[in-house]
Amino acid sequence: MIKPHPKPPNIKRLPVSKRMTIAVGMFCNSGVVFGADTEEQIGDMTRRVHKIPTLYPPYPRAMITGSCLNGHLMDTAVERIFDGLKQGGAKDEGSIMDLLDRTMVGLYRREFKAYPDQGSIAMRLLVAVKPDHESKVYAWSIDSSVVRRMTSPHEIVGVGELVQYIADHLNQGTESLANVIVEMVQVLSAAKDRVLGVGGDSYVHWICDDGSMGQKNFSFSPDTEELYEYFLTHGRSLLIATGTEEITDEQLDKLGEEFVADLKWKRARMFGKR
Repeated sequence: MIKPHPKPPNIKRLPVSKRMTIAVGMFCNSGVVFGADTEEQIGDMTRRVHKIPTLYPPYPRAMITGSCLNGHLMDTAVERIFDGLKQGGAKDEGSIMDLLDRTMVGLYRREFKAYPDQGSIAMRLLVAVKPDHESKVYAWSIDSSVVRRMTSPHEIVGVGELVQYIADHLNQGTESLANVIVEMVQVLSAAKDRVLGVGGDSYVHWICDDGSMGQKNFSFSPDTEELYEYFLTHGRSLLIATGTEEITDEQLDKLGEEFVADLKWKRARMFGKR
């Protein structure tokens, strides 16, 4: 009598790191600014990760951020792009576009196509590079294997329409670097308050057209991060009074003075001028 083969045991896969996040790219009048939260989920746990890997001289100046269900696949894409840039693939805007296209199409045709969990291979990336022979920084938006130039003042991946609305309200793409950093922090803090799975610190990186680079970590800084909410909350009475016919000019002036006084107090608190 032939005995049937025993049923193979169920192999429980280790939980995959989920790098679903908020990633934001903004233009300023001198370059490109990227921002992201630092929360990554592994099974039922969360951990902090740095989500804006950056390439420094002697290699071309570059930074990448994005959103992906699978952190390992996203790390692979970042590694391949940086490898291409290190090997001389950043001479000008066109060569970088070709490099990004070849890299992402190659990944999806080869490695990602054979990946067992096809539901986790979608990713969206934002890439900024200062080409060796160009006078400005360029940025690209990547949706899986499709690459296009980032032409709007800002682009957000991984979050809902409310945070997009806040970014639309704040950022026009022509502001100074200092102003765009403030705008970026407000968008990130709004997402952390409202979007599930977004949390941790707020990281902001930038590359300027003159080749200068920088970064800042807003770690547990409610005085800075809640500025947008503070402005809206304290401006509520002024907004309602503006639309109320019974309010006199004198009353409106008084509310305006109180609103400005509140903002000055907030500013002094933020910059240690208490």
